[in-house]
Amino acid sequence: MNPENQELDIQNEETSKSELVITEEIAKYLTIISKWGKFLSILGFAFVGLVVFGGIIMSLVFSLIPSSDLDVFPVPAFLLGFLYLVIGLVYFFPIFYLFRFSFSIDQALRLNDQDKLAKSFHFLKAHYRFIGIFIVVVMVLYAVLLVGVVAFGMFAGTGSLGGINA
Repeated sequence: MNPENQELDIQNEETSKSELVITEEIAKYLTIISKWGKFLSILGFAFVGLVVFGGIIMSLVFSLIPSSDLDVFPVPAFLLGFLYLVIGLVYFFPIFYLFRFSFSIDQALRLNDQDKLAKSFHFLKAHYRFIGIFIVVVMVLYAVLLVGVVAFGMFAGTGSLGGINA
């Protein structure tokens, strides 16, 4: 084989590795993903709206109830409504990233725009990164809660919690 031909083959191989081609089949799959992403993100926004609305309603209702009737809660009652607002805020971000991914991928395919395609996958990465970090945080909180419950149970069993009789 001629050394010049071998060098051209290597260059062609490098070029083909650096460029991805979106075939009709891949475009069809991405279009379906885009539609499902839009559907799920719209449902997610509706859910966030319901959670925030529920938090506002809870806060208003608990503010109308006399504080002596709310002494059964270990925390101030308004914190329950506030907790719903925080949950809605946290849940908003992955839904927003999924929404942006879905519309960006749709535009990229319709306009055949490489930059929009890259931007759409940036939003998908942000969506998964947020969910991954959120899952790790929740797992750590569960572990801390588990250790706390076990420690509380051990101290309650020995009667050394002061005022709690076993």
